[in-house]
Amino acid sequence: MPNNTDVADYTGVFRLTSTSEPHRKVIRRNRQVVSCLPCRSRKLRCDRQQPCASCVKRHDEASCKFFLWSPAAAVQKSEVQARLQVLESLVSGLMHQDGASPGGDPVVGSGHLSKEGNEVRFVGATSYEAVLDCIRDLQGFVDASTAATTSYLLLGPADQRPLTINEVMRRLPLRVECDDLLTSYFQQVYMIPATLHTGQFQRTYEKFWQDPEKTSLLWISILFTLLSTSIFQQASRGAGTNRPAASVVTKAEDKIADLSSMAYRCLVAGNYLCGKPYCVEATLLFGMHLVLQKRDADPLCWHSISTAVRLAQRMGYHRDASNMSPSDGALRISPFEAEMRRRTWFTLEWFDVVHSFQLGIPPIIQDTDVDTQLPANLHDDEFNEDSKVLPRARPTGDFTPILGFIYYSKQTKLLRRVVQQALGAIPPSYGDVRRLDADLRALHDDVPPSLRYRPIRESGFADVPDVIMRRLLCEMIYLKSMCVLHRRYLTLEKKNGVYDGSREACRDASLRLLDLQAEFEEHSRRGARLFEKRYMLTNTGYHDFLLAAMCICLDLLQDTDRKVNALKRAHTLWSMMSGMCKEAAHATEVLKHILSTIPQQQDQGRLSSLDDGGGGGVDKAVSSSSAVPNTEPSNANGLRNCGKPALIPGWSSTATNNQEEPTALTERVAAANKGHSVLWNYAWLDNLGTRKDRASSSSNYYPLDDVLAGRVDWVSALPL
Repeated sequence: MPNNTDVADYTGVFRLTSTSEPHRKVIRRNRQVVSCLPCRSRKLRCDRQQPCASCVKRHDEASCKFFLWSPAAAVQKSEVQARLQVLESLVSGLMHQDGASPGGDPVVGSGHLSKEGNEVRFVGATSYEAVLDCIRDLQGFVDASTAATTSYLLLGPADQRPLTINEVMRRLPLRVECDDLLTSYFQQVYMIPATLHTGQFQRTYEKFWQDPEKTSLLWISILFTLLSTSIFQQASRGAGTNRPAASVVTKAEDKIADLSSMAYRCLVAGNYLCGKPYCVEATLLFGMHLVLQKRDADPLCWHSISTAVRLAQRMGYHRDASNMSPSDGALRISPFEAEMRRRTWFTLEWFDVVHSFQLGIPPIIQDTDVDTQLPANLHDDEFNEDSKVLPRARPTGDFTPILGFIYYSKQTKLLRRVVQQALGAIPPSYGDVRRLDADLRALHDDVPPSLRYRPIRESGFADVPDVIMRRLLCEMIYLKSMCVLHRRYLTLEKKNGVYDGSREACRDASLRLLDLQAEFEEHSRRGARLFEKRYMLTNTGYHDFLLAAMCICLDLLQDTDRKVNALKRAHTLWSMMSGMCKEAAHATEVLKHILSTIPQQQDQGRLSSLDDGGGGGVDKAVSSSSAVPNTEPSNANGLRNCGKPALIPGWSSTATNNQEEPTALTERVAAANKGHSVLWNYAWLDNLGTRKDRASSSSNYYPLDDVLAGRVDWVSALPL
C-alpha cells in the first residue's frame, strides 16, 4: 500500500475546495446576463432585444436565448457540493488508516489507464483513487456555468432547452408524410430491426395521434429515428441510375439532421437512463441509425450502443423470463414481452461484439452472465400483446424475416469467443484455437439453405436484394472470425509445421473476403442489382475488408501472384471510396506503398526477410519507398469531405466537379488480374503530420500515418 503521507499530499487535486487554504472562501457575484448566448460565444455587443440585432443579421433568431441565474439551481449545486465533500472526507479517512494487505500480498485485479496532461497512470477498478476520479469528474459538473449535458455533436444552441409536447408536434412532419415514410420503412420487411414488432408499433402510432400528451417521449424518440432512417433509405434508393441534384441531396440531409436531433432530444427529455419502458429500444435504434449513416467509426455510435447494453442489463434483458422465479410483488413479464426482450437482447449482443471487434476492445457482454434464449422463428402477425402463450416456432427451413437474426445470434456467440481470445492478456492454447475453429466450421455448415451464400450472379431472379445482402453478411461474419482466430500464426514460428493449418485458414479467409469486396462493389455500382441496398454494408463491414487486406500483406511468401492481384483489386476499390471515408484514404495509401515495394522485393530477394519476428523486411521496404517522390496527381479535396458522411453511398453532396467518375469496376478488376497497368485514382491525404503533431489532436490521429512515414513497424499497426 502506498505511503499514506505521500498520498495525502495529493488529495487536494480531487477536492472541491483547496486544502492548502482551508479558510479561503470564494465569493461569486451572480451578475445579470447582459447578452444572449450567441453574442457571448462570439464576444459581440448585444442590444438585449428578443431576438437581438446581431442574431437577426446572421439569420440565427432561433438561437437568441438568455439564460438567467436561477436561485433553485444554486441551491441544488450547494447540496451536491456538500454531499461530495462528505463523501470525499469519508474516503480520505480511509486513506489515512493503516490498511496494509495481510501478509503483504499484492492485490491483483483489472483496471484502466488514466491520463492527466502528459502523465499516464494505471488506476485499478477497486482502488480508492477510482472513487476520487469519479468525484473529480463530478466537479466539472458542479463548476459548470450551465447544466447542459446533451451532445453538441447533434444539438445546436437552439436545442439546449426543455422539450415540450407542443414543440414535438411542431417539429414532426404532417400525418400524411409520416404515414408515407413509415409505410416505406416497414415495406422493407427484411430490414426491420428485430427489436420492433410491426403490429405493436402501428397500434401505438395510432394512439399517439389520438392523444400525443399521453405518449412516452421515449417512444416518440423511436418515431423520429424511424422517420429519419426512412428518409435516408429513400435517398439511397432514389439515387438509382441518375445523380440527384445537389439541392435535393442537401434537403434530404437537412431533414435527416433535424429528425435525428429531435430523436436525441426526446431521449434526453424522456430520462432514458432511468430504466423506463422503451428506453433500451429507443437508445438502441438511435445508435443503429447513426451506424447506418457513418462511413467511419464514430464515438457517438458505440457510446449509444454501449449505453443501451448497460440499460438492458439493468432491466434484466440478459436473463430469460422463463428462468426468473416468480415472487410476491415481482414484475410479471408476458409471453409477448419476453419474446421481444429476447429479440432486443440479441440485437444488443450483435452490435456489442461487432463494435468491440472494430475498436479492438473487449465486449461488454460475457457468456457467463447470460441465459437468454434465442428468439423464436415467428412472423410478427403470429403473436401480439394479448398472446397467452407463444405459438410453436417454425422450422429453420421456413424463411421468415427473423430467421437471419436467429442465425446471427449463433454467430455472435462464437465471434465473441474469437474476440476474447484475440484481445485476452493470456494467449490461448492451440487446442482452444482448434476447438473454436471446429465450432465455427460446424455452424457454417449448418446455415439454413435460404441464408447459404452463393455468388450474386447465381442468385435467383426472385431473390430480393435484402436477402442477398443477408447471405453476404453471414458469410463475412464467418470469414472474419476465421481470419482473426488464426492471424497470430501467420508470423508465429513460421518453420513449425504444426501451425500450417492455421496459416492456410487465415490466408484463405482473407482472400475470400477480398473477393467478396470486389463482388459487392461490382453489383452495388450505380444501376446494379444491389445499389439501393449498399448502405446495409456499414463501416464495420468495410473494416473487415481492410483487415483482410492487411493480413494478406503479412503473408506474401506463397501464391504471390494471386495475393498481389487481390491487393491491387482492393487498392482500386478503396481508392474509389477515399473521398468519402478516412479509413479508405488511409488504406489506399498503405496498399499503394506496399504494392510499390513488391517488384523490388522480388528482384532483390528481400521478401525472404520476413522471418519469425514478423515483418522486418517489409518494414524496411515501406520505409524506403516513402522517400520516393510522389508523381501521382493530387486531389486536395480527398479528405475535406470526410467529416460529414456522404448521404448517398458512392458520392458526397459536397464533392467538387473535377472528381473523377468511377469507371466500370469489371474493367478495372480485369486489368488488375491480368497484370496490366491500372489507372489509379488516389485521393491524397491533405497533411500527414508527425506523431507528435497528431498526438496533440487525438481525434485526427491515425496510427497508419506513422506507417506511411516509415516511423514504425507497419505490422504493429494492423487491426487486432
